[in-house]
Amino acid sequence: MKKYLKELEYSGMILLLMSIIFARLNYPTLAMWLAFIGLLLWVVSVIYKALDWKTYRHDNLVNIAIMLIAIFLILLSFFYLK
Repeated sequence: MKKYLKELEYSGMILLLMSIIFARLNYPTLAMWLAFIGLLLWVVSVIYKALDWKTYRHDNLVNIAIMLIAIFLILLSFFYLK
């Protein structure tokens, strides 16, 4: 599993990017499924790294920062983009 973590992360990111593109092209169902699968792949790698904190300390801190920024942007969009 350890040697496939980067592939899982990159696959998840590519699927998320594809979901944004398909959402812009007006294919909401396909975009939703691509986003779901991409997030699932990313979460699997995040959980695996979180369970082995000593080895992946830097990656875990980056993931925490990304999640905090994403939460902030989502909250900002809820309150200011009505």
